[in-house]
Amino acid sequence: MLKNASTNILVVDDDAMILSTMLEFLKRYDYACELAADGPQALDVLHKQYFDLVISDISMPKMNGIEFMQAAKNSFPDLNFIIMTGHSSEYTYEDIINAGATDYLTKPFPMGELKARIRRIEREEHILKNLQTSNTQLETAIAQSNLMTFEAETVRLELDHIFNTSSNGMCLIDVDFNVMRINKALLNLLGLKESNVINKKCYEVLNIDSCHTPACPLNQILKGKKEIEYDLEKELVDGKKIHLNITATPYRGLDRDLIGVLYDLKDITERKRYEEQLLLFAGVFENTLEGICITNPQGRIEKVNPSFTAITGYRADEAIGQTHRLFKPNRQGAEACRTFKDSLVKNGLWKGEIENYRKDGETYIEGLSITAIKNSQGKVTHYVSVFRDITAIKQSEEQIKHQATHDALTGLPNRQLFNDRLRKALAHARRYQQKLAVMFLDLDNFKNINDSLGHQVGDLFLQEVSKRLKSSCRDSDTVARQGGDEFTLILPDIKKGEHHVVKMAQRIIETFAEPIILKGHELFARASIGITLYPNDGNDGATLLKNADMAMYKAKKKGKNSYTLFEKKINDAVVRRLELESG
Repeated sequence: MLKNASTNILVVDDDAMILSTMLEFLKRYDYACELAADGPQALDVLHKQYFDLVISDISMPKMNGIEFMQAAKNSFPDLNFIIMTGHSSEYTYEDIINAGATDYLTKPFPMGELKARIRRIEREEHILKNLQTSNTQLETAIAQSNLMTFEAETVRLELDHIFNTSSNGMCLIDVDFNVMRINKALLNLLGLKESNVINKKCYEVLNIDSCHTPACPLNQILKGKKEIEYDLEKELVDGKKIHLNITATPYRGLDRDLIGVLYDLKDITERKRYEEQLLLFAGVFENTLEGICITNPQGRIEKVNPSFTAITGYRADEAIGQTHRLFKPNRQGAEACRTFKDSLVKNGLWKGEIENYRKDGETYIEGLSITAIKNSQGKVTHYVSVFRDITAIKQSEEQIKHQATHDALTGLPNRQLFNDRLRKALAHARRYQQKLAVMFLDLDNFKNINDSLGHQVGDLFLQEVSKRLKSSCRDSDTVARQGGDEFTLILPDIKKGEHHVVKMAQRIIETFAEPIILKGHELFARASIGITLYPNDGNDGATLLKNADMAMYKAKKKGKNSYTLFEKKINDAVVRRLELESG
């Protein structure tokens, strides 16, 4: 086998990142390596330096990989080529091999697979050179008859050594399709015994070619073909199916007449399985509705899928090479970013929701999961981000949440939200020893408006009342609708006590003095307001609200469109009346 240091490799690709990665990998195994960014540049390098192997991308500017390979083979017909293709390439495997390539790789591929392909080419070159040496020795033996016997024996021994030490399966088939020789590696691979194979028809015992058809390797070699390579799926005697890569080359005798075909068979079952998995993964990658982004450990984007473009608006060529800063995710905050990084380092996984920007500047909510991909040594090689746009879902959730806590007609907080805010306001007031007020407001003339002008006008009237109530209050105050024509207010942090609350009640009544014009009708809002103060009139929300309600009824008895502060005697009077009614 050729030593690594003697194998000169030229890598051709217009992607600088791929060139850098390939150079680092090949130098790790002591390969002599040169780089070129396109076909014309590579042709100049080839005419200046000898190379054993060229690894070229198929999609390049100026000249694609097939055109470059054919141009190179015009000057260097025996030069080995490995063509790198993408899943979306218009060229099939058959096109690439027929164009003259030695092998091919489908991106993305593990570097271990590239190493295996290079090793196979080195091994085949070694075998070919030994065969060429043997043929040369045979020709010399013919020319020098006095050495013929010695040289022929030497060649035979050399061929025996190559044949039996090869890790690939090898067999020699004569022009009548009989198996002349077969090595142990092939017998073991196919589960056969040598006694059941030798001098038998190859299509009976091996079934490795179509035989007696124009496509048969032997028939093609009889027509002058120098080498044939093809893949074959074969079922073994135990029913197991394997994939073989078969190379057929002509084998000639001392007189240069064709004796038969030398077959070199390699088990590529695992490679085929890997390629099928790659095709499956590529199909998922290309067609999933979630956006997928693959970055290197430094966070630079290496690959994205079509859904990434559909969600973010950035094309693949705009995103590749960039970092997450492309999306301006500045709203997460320093603490969130630290939590994010700590989770990735500790668990190799992060899940959550973030706010990002599309290319057009629009913000959207992203449901995101990031997974660290590690190699066999436990080192992180990539990060895979899978995300989807959940803006509509979050908006629906917010809408449902709002509907559950707000009045559908006025948009004000409903009874549930009012009680929750009152509980929190009381807790705050207790902690900081502050005062707060609760108002209970009931419209005096709403029933007349509703009965005379209808519910539609009544609803519009309530909406206008809600707007005026909100405009009369501070931003820190809460205005809620209890139901019907009843409204409640929370006024936290009342520093001036009753004086401040009374002014607020007066301002509400003054606001209602302005007419409301609806459907051509001039209407006026009249309201009775009851007021309680914490902690004077109660220590909990239920008590404060009940007392404010009683004060409101006293205001109605006073003549309506007025306010009343709660007094203990109001509660005493109500209790006495209840006792009287019960009696």
